[in-house]
Amino acid sequence: MTATVTTRVAEEVLRQIDEFSADKNMDRATMLRNLIEHGLEEERRRKVLLLYKNRRISMQKAASMLRIDLLEMIDLMQKEGLYLDFLAKLGKLEFLEEYELLVPSQVVDELRVWEKGGKEAYVRLMEWLAQADVAIKEADMLPKLPKKLDVGEKAVISLAVKEEIKTVLIDERKARIAAKVQRLKTIGTLAIINQQLKKNKITVKECRQTMLELVKLGYRIKEELLAELLLKLEEPESKK
Repeated sequence: MTATVTTRVAEEVLRQIDEFSADKNMDRATMLRNLIEHGLEEERRRKVLLLYKNRRISMQKAASMLRIDLLEMIDLMQKEGLYLDFLAKLGKLEFLEEYELLVPSQVVDELRVWEKGGKEAYVRLMEWLAQADVAIKEADMLPKLPKKLDVGEKAVISLAVKEEIKTVLIDERKARIAAKVQRLKTIGTLAIINQQLKKNKITVKECRQTMLELVKLGYRIKEELLAELLLKLEEPESKK
């Protein structure tokens, strides 16, 4: 079922629509329908993600509303920065105790979305950030970082470069590449977990459980790589 709608648009807007139409080799009416449908889809996506971000709907409900499967939903959440600190969600922030840490204030601002949901992870994170060995500082953004990075990722890289910090904790592949371009060493959550095993701070069983829980939280890793990591785990003699 269709309906005819009449509206008025500025000449400049109409000119751009005609340019898009020519580029796509389609008529103006078809281009207008495509733009409207795309705009509605983007608005629906924004609305659903906001509901999820504010803990008003579940991940499964959000995926259903967006007409995508759970794996696609997890991928979308990663891109939108909705999983920002896996160690906090795992309740394993103590894995970072051996490091002297500098956290961009922009990252802290992003993490405040957890507060509305009353998440235990948010409480743990705020307590951890209040420790003496964790410093918080606003990052002056580098001007030429990729636009596809989120604010937190840009802040981490920018602050590390300015403060001459050599290593950054980043999990997203695109952000890790951008960090390496700036000659920074990257370390991910899986590496942090594996370090705990090597230092005999956790058992092989605990390591496996933590890695699997990490994946359940939305951590993206190829199944064959995860299987290889789990198979390679060998319990230290002192833990047998």
